[in-house]
Amino acid sequence: MKNIFAFLISITAVSCGTNNTDNKERYVNEKEIAVRIIDSLEKVLLKNADAPIDRQAGETMVNLYADFAKKFPDEKKAPDYLFKAAEVSGAFGDYKHAIEFLNSICEKYSTHDKVPDALFLQGFYYQDKIQDLNKAKVCYDKLIINYPNHHYTNDAEALIKFFGKTDEEIINEFKEKEKRGKS
Repeated sequence: MKNIFAFLISITAVSCGTNNTDNKERYVNEKEIAVRIIDSLEKVLLKNADAPIDRQAGETMVNLYADFAKKFPDEKKAPDYLFKAAEVSGAFGDYKHAIEFLNSICEKYSTHDKVPDALFLQGFYYQDKIQDLNKAKVCYDKLIINYPNHHYTNDAEALIKFFGKTDEEIINEFKEKEKRGKS
């Protein structure tokens, strides 16, 4: 994977280095090359959807996604790539970076359609993986307040309701609710 990545980067450097056009055209060329590299590597990595992604390959993708968003922050794909970087980071257990990517979406792209998903996923990572219920609640509350009709809003409300409860307590609540419903 390192060899493929090094080869693609060298092609990018040569392509960009031999282009004697103005800055705008160079920017467009660099962006198009970056998108092609990402698309190509995604196809290779996701060819067999059932197979786990190699950690090194996943980290390479995370770096490519993050670099694209950093270099081309105003491009339409930037928040989508940040979301993908968060998903891959989370899949590898790197929740700290996953949360950072998701937070970047919320802060830099506040009108993007991924913001509610980013808030929910941040809340989930804080709650389930990092065990920081206060930060989880902040994320869930932002989702509930700002996106009351989003499909994750009910889930966020339910998750907040069960904060600090054991599995047994949650099961008992469901049983009680079921009993009341049958009465």
